[in-house]
Amino acid sequence: MPEPAPRRALLVTVTGVAKNMSMCNFVLWAVNAHAFDQEFIDATTGQLGVAPEPSDISLKSSRVRAGARYFTLTPNMCNCGTLMGLGDSGQPSDGIETQALLGWIARMPEFAPRISRLALYNAWSPEDDQITPGRAKGIQVAQLDELLLRRLPEDMLLTIDYPARY
Repeated sequence: MPEPAPRRALLVTVTGVAKNMSMCNFVLWAVNAHAFDQEFIDATTGQLGVAPEPSDISLKSSRVRAGARYFTLTPNMCNCGTLMGLGDSGQPSDGIETQALLGWIARMPEFAPRISRLALYNAWSPEDDQITPGRAKGIQVAQLDELLLRRLPEDMLLTIDYPARY
């Protein structure tokens, strides 16, 4: 009997940069470079229980600025139990509480005042370091809910816009 294919895992290299290395679900996040500071890292770690890990994988999309900072939120070495794309039933098993994740996204301007847009990309085992999403959707943060994240299809870029702050 042949051995099953290895599951894809997200590994952190010695340099501390996340790199997708095997077969499993993968969620890539992006924010503008000015928003990704120590306050953002500390608030994310405190609210979600996992620090954002910088990623060398990037997105090729007009919805994401060229200078964006890419990161992953991976508490269990991979995103196989994440809410994103989970479907209408089942509970996330990645260790990130659903309400904590939704609250983190909604309250992001409180700890990242320079945020204008949050992007997240849901994929199965991307092979390239620069990904062109097959589909994209943009929403306002007030439109975000659990069901939208649960139903996020594979190869979908979701951008979440925040109201302008003056």
